[in-house]
Amino acid sequence: MTKIELFQILNKIADFYESFSFNKRKIESWHDVLKDADAKRVEENLHHYVKNYSDPPKIADLLRQEKSRDIADARETKDSIKTVGIPSTLDVVQQELANLRNILGIHR
Repeated sequence: MTKIELFQILNKIADFYESFSFNKRKIESWHDVLKDADAKRVEENLHHYVKNYSDPPKIADLLRQEKSRDIADARETKDSIKTVGIPSTLDVVQQELANLRNILGIHR
């Protein structure tokens, strides 16, 4: 990745996250780590990250490789817990089971 490509990515991060800022020193430090990274892959990771997290990414977030069995980190676990709904009542469960039986043609 060139410094120009990194500058463009840092600008995008600053556009997405108001709290993120960078200067010449940060560009140099980040480039030192990201110079061997594929710019397109880093940008893809940034787009994925932006869709899922409200805090600015760290370098490791931009370098993360997709894995077939990725273990959730603390932030991912916390975010998934937020999306879990309130447990259904017994009446709702029974109604949904009846709907499934009807769809599958199971008559009781």
